[in-house]
Amino acid sequence: GTVMFTFAISALLAPTYLPRIGTCRSVLTLGMLGYSICLLLWEFALIPGVATSTGAIDALVLIGAVFCGVGAGMLYVSQSVYMAEISAAYAVAKARDSSKAYAAKDARAMFGSIFASLYIFLELVCKLLASLIPSSLLLYGIYFGGSLFGTLTVFFFLRRTPQEEAGLSSQAKSCNTVECLARRTRRRKRERCPTLCQFFLVSSFFFAVD
Repeated sequence: GTVMFTFAISALLAPTYLPRIGTCRSVLTLGMLGYSICLLLWEFALIPGVATSTGAIDALVLIGAVFCGVGAGMLYVSQSVYMAEISAAYAVAKARDSSKAYAAKDARAMFGSIFASLYIFLELVCKLLASLIPSSLLLYGIYFGGSLFGTLTVFFFLRRTPQEEAGLSSQAKSCNTVECLARRTRRRKRERCPTLCQFFLVSSFFFAVD
């Protein structure tokens, strides 16, 4: 109940706070970080001697559920925005390369089918792990590792959308300092992975612990 309640509040308020956070990558990273913190707290609740009372265990579970719900709201909303913008950009690039019209809805359908396939596959993997691993402590440790890996993958390798690039390009005209130019260079270095490759990689971890 706590997860769904905080998820609903986070998703409803998303149009208010998401534009202030920045790019889709930043929001997706924070959303997945919420999942990771949740799993870490639940992992602590399972470690013998860490939570020595029922009240402490309940507190860890409750706080973790709040982080999960808030993160899920951010993740679901920003992922929809990211997929829509990337699909539109992919359709434009596809049409330019093939010299034929390519509708954005076709790109959305392709990315959506890839995402759904990976989602179902990883859901089956997680359920299979849950049935094969008798230790809840080990199981949640694996889930936490996968969630943390996905969070770091999003932060370091996810490319900004063309709309975000356009906004940054307008800001770059006033970027004349050495520090500003250095930040732009670092961003370019970690965004060399092709967009389609990134989509396959990152979408594999969006709901690995869902």
